[in-house]
Amino acid sequence: MGHHGAGYAKITRPQILDVYPRRRLFRLLQEHLEQGSVWVQGPAGAGKTTLVSSYLDHHDVPCLWYHFDERDAEVGRFFHYLREAVEAATEGQGPPLPALTPEYLLDLPTFARNFFECLYRRLDAAHAGPPRGFCTLVFDDYHLIDAASPLHAIMKIALSELAGDIRMILLSRQPMPQELALMHANRRLAVIGWDELRLLPDETRGILRCLWRRRGAKGMSEALHARAQGWVAGLILLLEQARRGERNQSGAFDISPSLQDYFSETLFEGLDARWKDFLLKSALLPFMDEGMAAGLTGCDDAGQILESLYHHNFFLEKRGGVVATYRYHALFREFLLAHGEQVLAPGDLAALRQQAGRILLEAGYAEEAAALFQGARDWEALARLIMAEAQALLMQGRGESLLAWLVSIPESRMHSNPWLQYWLGACKLHRLPHEARHAFESAYERFAQCRDRHGQYLAWAGIVESAFVIWEFRFLDRWIAEMERLLAEGEPFPSPEIQGRVTVAMFLALMFREPWHEKIGVWAERLAQCIEACEDREQKLMLALHLIPYYSWLGELDRMNALLGSVRPFSFDGLRPLACLQYWISEAYCAWFMAEGPQALEAVEQGLETGKASGVRVLDALLCSQGVYGALSQGDLARGRACLDRMRAATEETHRTNSAHYYHLVAWLAALNGRRDEAIRHLRTSLALAEQDGTVFPIACNHVELAGLLLEAGMSDEAEVHLRAAREIGGRMGSLTMDIKCRLVQARMDIQRGRERAAVRQLRHALATARARGFVNLPWWYPPAMAALCVKAMEHGIEVDYVRDLVRRRALVPAAPPVHLPDWPWPLKIYTLGRFAVIKEGEPLKFSGKGQKMPLALLKTLLALGGRSVPEEKITEVLWPSSEMESAHSAFATNLSRLRRLLGDAELLQLHEGRLTLDPRRCWVDVWSFERAAGKNAVRQDKLEPRQADRAMQLYGGGFLADEEGESYAILSMRERLREKYLHLVERLGAYHMERGAYQSAVACFEQGLAEDDLVESFYCNLMRCYERLGQRSRALQCYRRCQRILSSRFGIAPARETEAMYRRLLAEEHGELRE
Repeated sequence: MGHHGAGYAKITRPQILDVYPRRRLFRLLQEHLEQGSVWVQGPAGAGKTTLVSSYLDHHDVPCLWYHFDERDAEVGRFFHYLREAVEAATEGQGPPLPALTPEYLLDLPTFARNFFECLYRRLDAAHAGPPRGFCTLVFDDYHLIDAASPLHAIMKIALSELAGDIRMILLSRQPMPQELALMHANRRLAVIGWDELRLLPDETRGILRCLWRRRGAKGMSEALHARAQGWVAGLILLLEQARRGERNQSGAFDISPSLQDYFSETLFEGLDARWKDFLLKSALLPFMDEGMAAGLTGCDDAGQILESLYHHNFFLEKRGGVVATYRYHALFREFLLAHGEQVLAPGDLAALRQQAGRILLEAGYAEEAAALFQGARDWEALARLIMAEAQALLMQGRGESLLAWLVSIPESRMHSNPWLQYWLGACKLHRLPHEARHAFESAYERFAQCRDRHGQYLAWAGIVESAFVIWEFRFLDRWIAEMERLLAEGEPFPSPEIQGRVTVAMFLALMFREPWHEKIGVWAERLAQCIEACEDREQKLMLALHLIPYYSWLGELDRMNALLGSVRPFSFDGLRPLACLQYWISEAYCAWFMAEGPQALEAVEQGLETGKASGVRVLDALLCSQGVYGALSQGDLARGRACLDRMRAATEETHRTNSAHYYHLVAWLAALNGRRDEAIRHLRTSLALAEQDGTVFPIACNHVELAGLLLEAGMSDEAEVHLRAAREIGGRMGSLTMDIKCRLVQARMDIQRGRERAAVRQLRHALATARARGFVNLPWWYPPAMAALCVKAMEHGIEVDYVRDLVRRRALVPAAPPVHLPDWPWPLKIYTLGRFAVIKEGEPLKFSGKGQKMPLALLKTLLALGGRSVPEEKITEVLWPSSEMESAHSAFATNLSRLRRLLGDAELLQLHEGRLTLDPRRCWVDVWSFERAAGKNAVRQDKLEPRQADRAMQLYGGGFLADEEGESYAILSMRERLREKYLHLVERLGAYHMERGAYQSAVACFEQGLAEDDLVESFYCNLMRCYERLGQRSRALQCYRRCQRILSSRFGIAPARETEAMYRRLLAEEHGELRE
């Protein structure tokens, strides 16, 4: 079938005329192909190409034919033309094969594996119908591939991936390379060598019958066979000698010792001048059709000449199609080119090369034209070709070919043409980025001199893009100013495409280097508009990856999430791997920023799997860094360590970008592991690297995290310096994210310095902003500090609902359990004073089953014995006093396991070295809170703290496990101890109120005490005094009668004399007032 692509000659099978079918070798080929693939090896002219082509014709085998040449050492070129061959063979049916663009270069084997897997599927599908047989890939002239080329490893992969009815034949003049030797050893690649290729006598006779149609051929056969020694090309040359009646002095046919001499003496010199001229000129074309040959040689009958050469087996191959093409055998063309160098004048030869180049270029063969322009030193023509073909070559992954053209041009001419400098920069951008930057800068200066705005904008964008490859940004200051100057001149952009590219480059330059720039918001909005207007899904994902982090830096989380939602693909079908990876990075980034760690880690794994499967590994380090954020944000330190290890493996030492980021994350992990000094050291390293790079926001992040750790280490003065630096950057760029982080560190600093009011102000401002903007996470989330700040906020009533939600959502656990904060969002609350209840996440747990009785008894006993570090023996003595030790231990273990399941938290009950503890960080118990409020820290001998005392009074709802049946001695002992503590507190608090004239409060306090124990006579006395002060003498007298009645009925005793005296005095005063 016809094909009109530029690589037509490379991917078209030669047509061979008057071929003798070598059935012996056909059978051998067939046997080998039944088992696998075949390496056909023999000297030039051994008939390799003719053999395989005639075999395919004889067996009607569909095939894909590829001619190697020296330029296929550039693997991008190889994959490009192989894609064209597949498109031709399958008529464009099936999924497109990928081009070898820069993102695949880090994992070329995986790209090759995927490429060939897809290629084989397409070929298999294209030849699925009956009759079913092999589909064969033929790779001709394999010997032209340089020994050091990576193409050998790629061909090994191509052979390894063969499946189904796909086979491969490789033709070469040389032995197979080492890379393929193992395939041969494993019998997956058979060899047909020179011994098998040599003509046998009967094969020589058969060829004579096909090519020599005169009498006497049979008699010549033995002599020709002896002289040719099985060499097909030698036989053809001897036949030509025989046609001319030429023999050596002995009367025998002979082959000259030099093949080149033989071409000259036997073939060339016997031709007339017109045919000689045709051969020498047309040999400049690596392949030709009738029109190309006529255009170069001036022969109107070029087609007839070519056909005559072909039919006379004049070392000319023919390839069919819509338009037939021809090419000389490599050996014969070498002779013609060398002969042309000798007989043609240099000027004429150069002119012919130029003309041949123009003909090839017009026919669409740019590479072949470029080689001729280089040979003719026609640099102007080569420059025009480069400017016409450069963009397409780069998109096809063939930058090496383009670079080879560019570096062949003299330096003086390169500098005179800024477009050549620009394309030189584009070629080197991912290979030699520093050189690329200088090439772009040189191009920009030349474009500016000739006021070529189109070129200026593209060169400027290339300069900015080079900064992201080498990760150096300080030099961008000059170029940001230059673009502002350029735009100030008011000239419109040459095209929407250039406007879009400049928009992306300018936004990124400002984001990383000058995030406080007055126009960055304008450029961000332009980029957002580009994303909204863009119809290309892949382009939208790439642009969103730039804008999403910027929104997070500013604290605009709603816009960040909305942008991700707008570009989230409904399906990944049809998306290139690079676009899929960009999406997974954005998905992971937004997920961890919203404290959705599992979702972030899932996105990272999806991305890494996509990269592994596709061979696109350029974003592995960035993906792994998002895994670190996701893992460490949710406290999964082991997963964070694993992601860091993968990040390090994916980070090249020469890329400071990932190194600075890596050390920043290593420091975070060290801090979470409690290795503060190590964390500080790594943060200093990260800060130094970021300052070298000139990346502003990462610099601020290192400053603020250093401030927090230095503050914790007691180096508050140095911490203040770093905090000031972070605050300055965040303030200049209007970053709410950095403002929140700085205020939280400042609050910690103020607390440490005893400035409570200042700390509360900072905390109030930070948490109000965080609530308003929807923050539930921050980069470098540090739970110990955040938990302490949340305790402080709850103590001062700051954003209580938001803080409670944050604590619950992030599972914050303060170092010191805030038992004094009942409103703290405890995962579990246990009430034992006056009632027994377990509240989990705000809902009471219901206990009804008989199987729950003993686990709950275990919990109650644990609490009765203090709840912390209680020996197992003490618990078993209470619950299973009559059991043997082993039996008691078994019962203890069983019921502990049941209790853990019942409470739904395996870490709540911790058994260590035979001692059981109810974790006070995960659970609130009213007894603990009461004891803290009523203990020595709340009620001292010299001074009472009324807030804490009131709190304790509120907590005491009654006796410890008052409704418990069959109380153990442990419960009774705890109940009595708490009761005594409570009554003592009532006494002290009531007296406190009385001293301050707060008699109503005192009355309430003493009445509450009497509700617990109505036999405490001192409470009655104090009530009588309070009522007296309140002018309620009658109520005071009632208190006495109440006391008298209870003491008489319970113990048959009267009140104390002091109480009686007070009563009589109050009674006398009451009667005196009545008499008056």
